[in-house]
Amino acid sequence: STDAMMARSVPIYWGNPLVHLDFNPKAFINRHDFASDEAFVEYIIAVDNDDALYSQIASEPYWHNNTVPAAISDAACLRFWTDVFGAVPARN
Repeated sequence: STDAMMARSVPIYWGNPLVHLDFNPKAFINRHDFASDEAFVEYIIAVDNDDALYSQIASEPYWHNNTVPAAISDAACLRFWTDVFGAVPARN
């Protein structure tokens, strides 16, 4: 889903059912929102055929309140990798 987000397309997701805790559920198509595979595929086709619906989903912010969660912020990622690999060398 994050690759689709980086491409500014509508992500299609079929993974952890708790994804809505981290991401805005209006910003992607989630398999867990459908009773069957058929309904899921029909909705994907409907979104593909409806420019207004596609634009509505694509215009939603990916994060709740349009704010990157602190746990995955740049600073948090840098702390994690610094812990894994040690101090980050100074750049010349």
